[in-house]
Amino acid sequence: MAVSIEKRVMPSKKPRLSVVIDQETINQLDEVAKKYDRSRSYMIALAIKKLIEGEQQNIA
Repeated sequence: MAVSIEKRVMPSKKPRLSVVIDQETINQLDEVAKKYDRSRSYMIALAIKKLIEGEQQNIA
């Protein structure tokens, strides 16, 4: 599963986080979504949430 968060800083703008998800991961999330009767966007949001929680634990 390849989900990554990149911090982008644009000149004269606030830093933004960009989430990159590869197609294989999206396909896997689709399969899981069908299995548990959830939407693709719900599963993607859950994957991002878990990734962020993991990053926060690494920082602490």
